[in-house]
Amino acid sequence: MKYGLVVLVGVSACVPHPPHEPIVAVAPDVLRSQPLQVGQRATYVERDHGREVGRLYLAAFAVAECGTWVRAHVTNGRDWHTWMLCVRDDGTAPRQQLARAMLDDGEMHRIDVANLGEHRAEIETLLSRIVPPALGGRYAREDVTVDAGRFRKTLRVDNAGASTWLHPAVPFGGVVKIVDGRGREDALYDLGYPGEHVEQDLVRAAERSRHEGTYEIGYAYGWFSGTTRRSSGDGSGLFVSATWPASQHIDLLLHATALDSSDLDLGGVGLGARWSPLRRDRGFATNQVFLQATLGYAQLDDTSGAARNTLGRGGELAVGAGYSWMSRHDWTLTINLDHHLAYLNAGHGVTQSVSIGAGLQLAFP
Repeated sequence: MKYGLVVLVGVSACVPHPPHEPIVAVAPDVLRSQPLQVGQRATYVERDHGREVGRLYLAAFAVAECGTWVRAHVTNGRDWHTWMLCVRDDGTAPRQQLARAMLDDGEMHRIDVANLGEHRAEIETLLSRIVPPALGGRYAREDVTVDAGRFRKTLRVDNAGASTWLHPAVPFGGVVKIVDGRGREDALYDLGYPGEHVEQDLVRAAERSRHEGTYEIGYAYGWFSGTTRRSSGDGSGLFVSATWPASQHIDLLLHATALDSSDLDLGGVGLGARWSPLRRDRGFATNQVFLQATLGYAQLDDTSGAARNTLGRGGELAVGAGYSWMSRHDWTLTINLDHHLAYLNAGHGVTQSVSIGAGLQLAFP
């Protein structure tokens, strides 16, 4: 288990008494950690050679489709930031259980769980505190006393120069205390169980901060097949789209394009679906592969003269594939490959276009 949350600077060495009376946790008969439940709380004090340098407050406050929402408030007495993490308690590795992550450092940001970037080390350390551990195996058993109380027959784990004491009476990751060889100690200061106060304001904040759908606009270059009455050629134009989540992998899609060749403009708009097979939760996500298909309306215009002249109208089937990259918490760049097949009236028959484009996708709450 990793030790430490963030690099923190010193604050007051005075430690007040815990808000609850210290408990006495008996030696566990069964080595089974507690599942995540709304109402669980835990507070840790980090000390450097006995001097308090930071605190971590954990609180499970809501259950949602993505899992259990846990707030992790980190402070050194002057600066602070708060994580809201939605965690699946499904027995897999902690990193794989993270479904959503939001960071509040004065402004709420949604973090892409598939691309944690600069936040990876801190989130993985927080997950080691939050995700209930598997307590099987052979451990040294020791009694440990911390601010929160006395824990009998804790399980001691030594790893990478640090010692960690675990007890099933402690919610979340079961951590009672962590000590390394450099005088750093992280100890349980207070804990709480389901049935106590649940912070509904955090539930509302989490729901308000979810990015559900997207807007996208981009530029494409491609080839136009022409019609029975018009020759083929290449061209360029704009595309726009909007998505609304229907499930973990499926979004409803509204997609429109306009591809201009030398004297023709083939435009279309359609409704359909976008499939993101690698997405871990519904709504906006970055660094994703997607496939899409729409059915809708197509129109062919003659733009060679001073006035636009409509040559034909009909139906259209559009299929495409894409990838989003260079992402941030609420926007991403995309690359798209699209194929449009249309049947037009007025004797023009079947026409098609193939294009490749790049776009900017924005999330909206």
